[in-house]
Amino acid sequence: AIATREADRIATRKKSLAVMFENICERSVRRANKTVKTATYAQAMVGAGIAADKMMALRGERQADIGLTINLLNVTNGGS
Repeated sequence: AIATREADRIATRKKSLAVMFENICERSVRRANKTVKTATYAQAMVGAGIAADKMMALRGERQADIGLTINLLNVTNGGS
């Protein structure tokens, strides 16, 4: 009985946190849409990657990690 109550409490907490993160995500995406034209290439690519990942996760289309590594120094410093 205690384990069931604890599991229910944890599930409720996860749902609450999911709603909070969804609200943060919506506000962040609205702000990003307004400021994306002034972002650097690296900032835009990171933002696009995060947005695509979250969109896929929310739609249940999440893919397994593929071990992608990005060398941001080359992107932000023009490869020098």
